[in-house]
Amino acid sequence: MAAGRFTQRLLLRRYRHHRRSRQELPKDGDPDNGMVSENDAAEWIMEVVDSLPISQPVIMLGYSFGAYLSSCFVRKYPTRVDRQVLMAPACVVAPISKWWLFRAILFGALSSCTPRGGRVEEALGRWFFGTMGCDYDNFKAKMGYPELFEATQRLGAAQTKMQPLELDANALASMNGLCPTLLMIGKKESVIDPKVAVANAKRAEMQVVEYEDAGHIFYCENPRQQSVDDVKAFLSML
Repeated sequence: MAAGRFTQRLLLRRYRHHRRSRQELPKDGDPDNGMVSENDAAEWIMEVVDSLPISQPVIMLGYSFGAYLSSCFVRKYPTRVDRQVLMAPACVVAPISKWWLFRAILFGALSSCTPRGGRVEEALGRWFFGTMGCDYDNFKAKMGYPELFEATQRLGAAQTKMQPLELDANALASMNGLCPTLLMIGKKESVIDPKVAVANAKRAEMQVVEYEDAGHIFYCENPRQQSVDDVKAFLSML
């Protein structure tokens, strides 16, 4: 899945030996091409999966809101998925913090009326990334791709009609039974309560990896290779 020249170049360079599929994200606000429900999300992902030249079940890896989208697909099309990795999920295993949500909405509102590239935008970025327990300068340095970071910032004010939901104990257990799932989360996660998330995930018998001194963007706050190794270990043990 890719959109934009930068992402296309990145995929071509880093994954030149893998097969790729380019799909447009459903346009928010377009009644004919919007994603407003779990069913919409599952159907859109199915379009992406069907466009791939493979027949075997896929591995779903979702980060933040993407983890929720992954759960939507797994629950509707479990036979199409082999395994699932939830990285710092927005909801799914715990409700979103109302205090963090307020700050996210405030950040989006302020970002939408702030000139690009100025000190105000820089200050907003430091503040918002700080709400997720992330060192702004460290994150920028580890990102490694200035164009991708700039594109991420421009999405700060984006809105979506679809709101992520917390799954109840039965739904979590059923999902993990249908598709073995790994939860990766920082112990200083602020978008959801990490203790609640870990407890719910373990109750559903999911695999869990926790990261010390890390928040929502744990893969940049800890050695990135550790996250990669944890995913590889999960995929190789099943």
